[in-house]
Amino acid sequence: VRGMRVFVETIVKSGPALCNVVALLAFTIIMFSIMGVQLFAGSMNQRCYITTDIINNVTYYELDASREARCSSTGSMLIFTGWPCFDNTTCLEPTTWPSDGSCLNDTDCPYTEPVLSYDNSLKATLVTIKLMSLDGWRTELEYTQDGASNLSWPFFWVITLFFMTFAVNLMLAILAEE
Repeated sequence: VRGMRVFVETIVKSGPALCNVVALLAFTIIMFSIMGVQLFAGSMNQRCYITTDIINNVTYYELDASREARCSSTGSMLIFTGWPCFDNTTCLEPTTWPSDGSCLNDTDCPYTEPVLSYDNSLKATLVTIKLMSLDGWRTELEYTQDGASNLSWPFFWVITLFFMTFAVNLMLAILAEE
């Protein structure tokens, strides 16, 4: 019981300093979220679609089942872009969906990532917190590399290294100081 009492007293005494660290971490999370939106907006929603039919000036699309990964609609050099679609398919996202396009199956057309994406600041904040916890950061990196660029790895490494080393050690140093 004595050890628990010392622990609680230490937490209470270091409260103001821990609040400063939490404010710094919140600022950093928001900064990385905004950077993620600027760099990778829409990249999580891009999928390959097959043009199935054109009837009465309406083009019908179907999600390419042979390629379920994200795709990149920009450029052709794989170093600076993500993965291109196969022949006879088109890389589309909800913002680039053709005005004359329609779907054979409404459940996957156009595909939208439900929660974790870089489409707005709130969703990007959730992705950043997930990366900060080191839970599935490699999967998110691979998704972003498929859809945006193979050169997106420095962004993810900075987040994981910053939060894994600097932030945790800063909190531990404040607790040890008290």
